[in-house]
Amino acid sequence: MKKVFNIVLIGLIMIPFLTVPLSKVEAETLRELKEKLEKTKQELKNQQEQEKLTQAEIDKINANISNINATIKQIGEDMIKLNEEIEKAKVEIAEKDEQIKEVINFLQVSSGESEYMEYIFGAQNFTDFIYRVSITEQMTEYNNHLIDEANALIESNKKRQVELTNKEKELEQKQVALAAELKKVKADLSKIYDIFVDLEESIKVQESTVKMYEQDLNCGLDEDTDACLQRVLRENLEIALSSAIFTRPTTSGYISSNFGPRGFWLNGRWTEDYHTGIDIANPLGTPVYSTSVGVVSAITWKYSCGGNMVFIHHWINGRTYTSLYMHLYQVNVKVGDVVTGNTVIGTVGGDPGVTWWDGCSTGSHLHFTLLNGLVGDDYYAWGDMFYASLIDPRTKVTFPPYGGSFYDRTSKY
Repeated sequence: MKKVFNIVLIGLIMIPFLTVPLSKVEAETLRELKEKLEKTKQELKNQQEQEKLTQAEIDKINANISNINATIKQIGEDMIKLNEEIEKAKVEIAEKDEQIKEVINFLQVSSGESEYMEYIFGAQNFTDFIYRVSITEQMTEYNNHLIDEANALIESNKKRQVELTNKEKELEQKQVALAAELKKVKADLSKIYDIFVDLEESIKVQESTVKMYEQDLNCGLDEDTDACLQRVLRENLEIALSSAIFTRPTTSGYISSNFGPRGFWLNGRWTEDYHTGIDIANPLGTPVYSTSVGVVSAITWKYSCGGNMVFIHHWINGRTYTSLYMHLYQVNVKVGDVVTGNTVIGTVGGDPGVTWWDGCSTGSHLHFTLLNGLVGDDYYAWGDMFYASLIDPRTKVTFPPYGGSFYDRTSKY
């Protein structure tokens, strides 16, 4: 039902329908209504299949990101190890250099030959002399070889470190690209999920409507649903339906939001949308009445945006309408109940501290919507035709201006 708050879509499709009442082009039977329900179910099934495919793609991307993160972590550990090896090689070079210096005073030998000769000619005999010459040459050669090896190790490690750094940057770039791809796919999934949720709720409303016509109103399978509704109302009410009127759904209240484009604060954020009804602020538990004669066609329980909702079908002055009551705290009717303007269908909810499941209400109030045609019969809830069928409640019910209050159900403003 998140589509309810899509100002762009609604703004575009509302213009041609704001002043022109909608009605069914041709009669629709209960059989046709059932067929329409099956089509909606098939649409939901298709969306669910698409959701599975999209989720599989997300899982694959998540797996790739996880692998890249593991690789980057391993690269970091390898670089630490290489740095340790480089430092160790530097220490080994210094230690070996000091050891050789202690034996043959290497630095002095490199600048002069006195100590070098003193060490050699300090031999006790000829054999010792040969031995000292050999040792000096071997240690000098070993020292040079050790230093060369250590320097080569340092250079090799530095090159490897550069390679790993470049690879790490490459992998990070790939990770960013995959994250962007994941964000896009998740956005696509979110759109599918919105449709998926809307269709689920729509099917519930349609199923409830079919049950009402078939079981509660006992309409014939090939009987026009409008005619059946009119017949049942006439049979159950001792009033002339042609004189039925719309009245305000509460005996008092404060108009906190009008129908149409608006801006408001919601959960700490400024939000703009196309409001699909009129908000009537009232204390929690205030009685809510049906706006006119009709039949309860569907009830939605604890929806995340709208809470408990009641749909009522009306046949008035030869036309069909649907009234919708959102953010209810209690619901006092059931599907199939015939109601009048004096029937209390529920009580005001919308208090976020009490009706915690209703995520898009900032205070106790009733959201009152009117539509041309029969929701769940002529079209399903939250689809494009739902928005196209919306009418400003003020065109049928008298209300004070925005910010005004009323204290009865019928006074003119």
